[in-house]
Amino acid sequence: MRLQLSGIFNLLRKFKFTTVGKLSLVSTFFILGTLTSVYVFKNYVGSENTIVNESQQIISMQKGDLISEVSITGQLKFSEVDSLKFLSSGKISSVFVDENDIVTKGTKLAQLEEIKMSELRKNVAKAKSDIAAAKYSLKVSESQLKEVIEELDTTSEGDSNLIALKEKAISDAKINISKAEFNLAFYLDSGKQVDLDNAKSNHEVALYTKNNASKSLDITTSQWETNIKPHEEKIIETKDDYLNELNKWFGIEKNDKYLVSLNDLLKKWNTDLHKIFNESTILRDKYLLPLDNKSTDLNELTIYGWLHLSPETIGKESSSSQIWIDCKNTPNLPIQTIGTSSIAKTCIEKSLEDYWDRYIQSIKTLNEKNLEKQKAIDTAQSTYSSKLSLYRTAKQIYEEILSRSQTDKEKQLRDQLLVHKESLNNLKDDLDNLENPTQLDIDILTLNVTKFQESVNLKKAELSNSEALLENAEKILNGAILVAPYDGIITEIFKTDGDNITAVQSIITIANPQTVEFIGDVDEVDILYLSSGLEAVIITDALRDIKLAGKLNSVASASNSSGGVTTFTAKIDVSIPSSINLKDGLSATARVITKAKYNINLIPIQSLYGTFDNPTVKVINNGQITEKNVEIGNSDSNWVEVISGINSEDMIVMEVPDIPTTDIRGGPPSAEQRNNNSRQDNK
Repeated sequence: MRLQLSGIFNLLRKFKFTTVGKLSLVSTFFILGTLTSVYVFKNYVGSENTIVNESQQIISMQKGDLISEVSITGQLKFSEVDSLKFLSSGKISSVFVDENDIVTKGTKLAQLEEIKMSELRKNVAKAKSDIAAAKYSLKVSESQLKEVIEELDTTSEGDSNLIALKEKAISDAKINISKAEFNLAFYLDSGKQVDLDNAKSNHEVALYTKNNASKSLDITTSQWETNIKPHEEKIIETKDDYLNELNKWFGIEKNDKYLVSLNDLLKKWNTDLHKIFNESTILRDKYLLPLDNKSTDLNELTIYGWLHLSPETIGKESSSSQIWIDCKNTPNLPIQTIGTSSIAKTCIEKSLEDYWDRYIQSIKTLNEKNLEKQKAIDTAQSTYSSKLSLYRTAKQIYEEILSRSQTDKEKQLRDQLLVHKESLNNLKDDLDNLENPTQLDIDILTLNVTKFQESVNLKKAELSNSEALLENAEKILNGAILVAPYDGIITEIFKTDGDNITAVQSIITIANPQTVEFIGDVDEVDILYLSSGLEAVIITDALRDIKLAGKLNSVASASNSSGGVTTFTAKIDVSIPSSINLKDGLSATARVITKAKYNINLIPIQSLYGTFDNPTVKVINNGQITEKNVEIGNSDSNWVEVISGINSEDMIVMEVPDIPTTDIRGGPPSAEQRNNNSRQDNK
């Protein structure tokens, strides 16, 4: 029997039954095992020779699971529920969802009206502009701070580069003094005559170049007047040719009012060439003689002449062999050869357009030549102006030298020498200050460093404030559009299109259906057996055939009292399969497993005798009932674990006063659910 049950339990472990399913199967096997033991015993002892009475029952030790649990009733609630609000007041433009809609993360749910959105965008743009200004201001302050720090360092330590520059400047000043002394001595000796000769020579050269530039300007102007004239005559010629061609075909007078392109002229007349060169154009008298229609610019007699008196035919390409009205399909006119002569076909439209193009091209050519002319004259004029300016300067210098006295020049040279000497003294003082700075200079520079450091700190604070304002402005702008923070379900909508709202009003509530928790009340008797992390099985009233796995999250430290009953709120995190969609607030029952031992040796607790410290069981040994010491472990109200002392082959006699043997429950303790008020045993 023991081997058979052990095999059954091992077989159960190979299958992935739910916890409740396992317990039900184990319970069934226990009942069968107990009945089998009774049957074997009766056959072994014999109904007439049995040593047990009617108030006793024979059982054997069985394998089973000892599970302690607490049952809690409560509800399934969405644990992740968010109340969405706009971050600014305004009027709602649109709400895009309805209650109970399922949405995905990022779905637009609602939006404020565009006038508010535009205002918020302006705030963001202003904040960005303020940041740019603050960054520039900080950069300027940091640059100024760097300069005063470098100045302080160089002043305190002595800048070798500045000292070298000052020493070079002193050397240059000494050279300038030597030159000034030489110039003064030379002038006192013979310098005035040399200056006068140089000034006279410069004056004569400047006069010569000025006159040459003037002549070059005159020649350039004259040449271009000659060059331009043929192009002006060409315009007159092409203009007459075009007007003559118009007169030739239409018989109109030569007048500048007709000096427009053929297309513009036909638009003005509201006609086209085919309508003009058509018999319907001719006006006739009562004798059917052609007349000129004075109401039109055209000379209908000329048109009549082309249609009736011309030796050549006029018409379309397909109908006329000599003169075509247009040549749209044959832009390059064919040439007919007769003997040694080559004659091209005539196209009225092409002929007029060609003459017009020649006229337009002549105007374009004249404009180009005028530009070239103006450029050449401007260049010559600029050269002349430059030479004239040089001439006037040379003349002024020459006249000044002729007019000034020996004393004036001498005074000027002495003044220059004095300036160079004063500059040398200033440079020496600067060099001395660089090499030997005073404490006052250092203190002033130190104060400047402190002042600019404070300015930099202030600018940094202003920049940080501007960045914070931008972040807040962008947050408020983004908050003017409500989007789903995760895949969820819309549970409530409080406002609709056109409603005015404030920044504190809830607009939409969204819940995450995949984050569910069980909330229920635990009796104060069971509270001490619960701790975070314990596994649980949740069964809903709506879905009784589905068991949900869970894990105890927390138990409230404060109690709830109602009607004299004290309870504590427990929360269990529930794992929801992707194929199940639950509703918020479903009634459910949670079974929290507080302790579990699987596949252990069990006997009914009623079969124990002896004391707590020295428990025994009654067994049949050689046809006699004797007591045997056993070591026991965990137990519940019905079953106890046997660690050692007996084996599965021992026949145990259990006293069950006033209870028929057939009524004894043979299943493990876990097969019978506990209620909220059940106590835990042997914890």
